[in-house]
Amino acid sequence: MNKRKTAYEITNVMIKETAEAVRTRDFERFTRHFSIPFIMETLVGKQYIQSVNEMRQHFEGVCAFREENAIVDTVRENISAEFCDTKTISLTHISHLYQAGGVVFDRPYPTYSIIKDVDGEWLTHYCQYAVGNKDTFTQALLKYLEKTPRNCAAFHESH
Repeated sequence: MNKRKTAYEITNVMIKETAEAVRTRDFERFTRHFSIPFIMETLVGKQYIQSVNEMRQHFEGVCAFREENAIVDTVRENISAEFCDTKTISLTHISHLYQAGGVVFDRPYPTYSIIKDVDGEWLTHYCQYAVGNKDTFTQALLKYLEKTPRNCAAFHESH
């Protein structure tokens, strides 16, 4: 009999892999854990990533931010992962960013995510980062918009 993986087991692999993918700038490894479209929210507002190209721009923005700030590692703590139903997981994790020598970069930040089973693959559909416009990490999350400003109001109204 196959034992079904727990929500914690599923999401723990995901958050560790995405952290490693960003650290090593491995976009393919990173993006295999996300749906397109993908919704990313901070206290500043929602961003709708609607294509692989936009996801790549977001990924490259986060990587550039890390490089500019000498961030060399991310440690993610899986705080709560629960099945909402058989195909949906609610996840809360906390991320800690570090510079060389274990120096803490800014304060840790929590993330709430919705992860869904799509044809046997667990994909992140939504992330809410508890960071505001004064938080340093918001700059990383939204850095890709510097090159691709757009109005998401029409998409927001239709979803």
